[in-house]
Amino acid sequence: MRRYIIIIGAMKSGTTTLFDVLAQHPEIAPASNKEPGFFAFEDIHAQGYDWFDGLFDFDPDQHRYRLEASTDYTKTPFVTGVLERTTAREEGEVKLIYIMRHPLRRLESHARHTERTRREVGQIISPRPSHSLEAGLSPVSLATSAYATQLKPYAAAREAGQLHCLTLEALKGAPEPTLVNLVLPKGARDRISNRFRKQVHIVEGRFKLTDAEEASLANLYASDLGDLRDSYGIETERLWKL
Repeated sequence: MRRYIIIIGAMKSGTTTLFDVLAQHPEIAPASNKEPGFFAFEDIHAQGYDWFDGLFDFDPDQHRYRLEASTDYTKTPFVTGVLERTTAREEGEVKLIYIMRHPLRRLESHARHTERTRREVGQIISPRPSHSLEAGLSPVSLATSAYATQLKPYAAAREAGQLHCLTLEALKGAPEPTLVNLVLPKGARDRISNRFRKQVHIVEGRFKLTDAEEASLANLYASDLGDLRDSYGIETERLWKL
């Protein structure tokens, strides 16, 4: 049986840190490319499972799961059909993990990251001349921070007990309790702390929301945050003051 752990997002919410920590577990084989986007794009998925499984140095005598973390999996409506592709293979087991952070801080991080990399969906070069907040927030970024909306396509996985949701704030503050339902390797607390000390790349532009922008965005996301609280038990007011 093919077993996969897939971190489906959200972009700039700690997916790399979570991937690196879980990759230390002796029963997990991480992908050589953290974000292959295999289930996101038809042209990549068309390469087949032999290609996909070749991304993992999987030892059947040691490993139980293959691990990847493609944040494109939660960029609806710009990427669709992910769950359908993950369940198209009859044999196999898929566990999904969705990690979130303060949606407005994520927007700022997204803008800075995309200004530096020029990519926010797959390997496609962004057509926007600037991702500085002075140029306004991109539609992809705005959609990505609507967490409850991004989770809707995964309703079937949630009902089947295949979806685990957590927040970056909880992961930073209490790694062991946060990951109790996952597979926490020894020494994870130190590795998580070290990950959050990484150097920030400097890029030109404004990447801090103004008070007026924050108030407008809080109103924009109010309904989504209510769904996230009521349907998924995320304590948005306590964690994010939203």
